[in-house]
Amino acid sequence: MSIDWVPLLVTALSVVGAAATYAYQRRVDRQVSLIEDRRSLYRDFIISIVDVAESNNGATEIGKYKRKLVEVHLFGSDEVIRATADFTCLNQIKTSSPSDKAAKFAFLEAAMRRDCYESTDIDAQELQTMLPVTF
Repeated sequence: MSIDWVPLLVTALSVVGAAATYAYQRRVDRQVSLIEDRRSLYRDFIISIVDVAESNNGATEIGKYKRKLVEVHLFGSDEVIRATADFTCLNQIKTSSPSDKAAKFAFLEAAMRRDCYESTDIDAQELQTMLPVTF
């Protein structure tokens, strides 16, 4: 009689295993999708900062920057949102020095890199020495 239960037990275990594997894979897929979306968003946000600087605060560029800022606040990690706020606040202070702005920008970039890559060896100080923009 115990042999009659073996096929049912194997089937039940297979169904449970398949359901667990499916749920896990869906979770992984959502995480990968979020990281890809954030990479794209962060790239566009950084480019919008550069566009504002190169346009001497052009109205169109500021509008694009503000829209990207809203997206960062919706989809960014906590660390990136805080770094964005630090950069934005410092950037609004007229007396802030270019080196302070560069440091906050580098810190923002470092936060974005940590959010999107499993491991990154570049810290904010090293990034600051390699920034592709000047403030």
